Amino acid sequence: MYGSGSFAKRSSKTNNNYLRILPGMIACLMIGYFLGSSTTDLNSTVDKTNDWFEQKNHLAREIQWKLFRDLVAKAIRNQPFQKRSSGYCEQKNWKTWEKINCRSNTGATMLLIPHLQQLMDLLRNEIFAKQIEGDIVECGVWQGGASIAMGLTRNYWQENQRTLWLFDSFAGHPEYSSAKDADMNGFRGSESNYLAVSLEIVQANVAAFGVGDNAEYVKGYFGNTMPIQRGNIESIAVLRLDADSFTSTTTILENLYDKVAIGGLVIIDDYYDYKSCREAVDDFRAKRGITEEIHNPIGRKTRPHWIKEVSGELHR
Repeated sequence: MYGSGSFAKRSSKTNNNYLRILPGMIACLMIGYFLGSSTTDLNSTVDKTNDWFEQKNHLAREIQWKLFRDLVAKAIRNQPFQKRSSGYCEQKNWKTWEKINCRSNTGATMLLIPHLQQLMDLLRNEIFAKQIEGDIVECGVWQGGASIAMGLTRNYWQENQRTLWLFDSFAGHPEYSSAKDADMNGFRGSESNYLAVSLEIVQANVAAFGVGDNAEYVKGYFGNTMPIQRGNIESIAVLRLDADSFTSTTTILENLYDKVAIGGLVIIDDYYDYKSCREAVDDFRAKRGITEEIHNPIGRKTRPHWIKEVSGELHR
């Protein structure tokens, strides 16, 4: 049925496939050998076999999680989403941000892939593994990329009972009156159009990744919505702030920080990016006597966090 030439090609492909998996087979044999080399009796053999299988299963779970995490990060970062009416690259006064925006025009977030990986690992290691109670809250969602990453992490670890809250004006930045928001002046009016992503677009993005079932969208400026909505949130496991300004960051912390559970995460996206945001966080922490260390695990001055160790009442 097959000619000799066809058979030779098939044999060559088969041999190549074996060569590709040969290193893995050798590694498995070596692991098995070293794990069993010191076996002296039947009981120790059983124990070491169980340990080997446990380690193997753990390794498989780790590989599976990292593959999932990396695929999600790349999909969110590179997936073509609906474009805004005005793009960041169109603004003449933001040359230092131009490259970031051009990369972000084809994705749902300005976060880089390592930042998304860090975010998903934080939820897994600090919240779900430790069973910290509470919902997941993001304040300032842009196109929804970070919320999608957190929602997919929630679903992957079967923590679907946690509500995903998305607070945003869905209309860009408000007008700022505080002198401490001076570095926000360039975000006003038409220059903030790239931040004005509609609620409908964000909902479509979230739904496209299958995390919209247990999600609550709160539309409006934080000062108007949070005093009302905070009563509907029993507890917060993750509070992620991406509000840029002094006024907005302060409003979030004053309304929602006391809802953060002991062991919960407080993530400040713009802590090192904007002086106004950093001052808001530092002032609030000083006012409340918050001394928990601000971590920066990936070694870059961006997206730091702290883990709440003391209740809000003790911080007053």
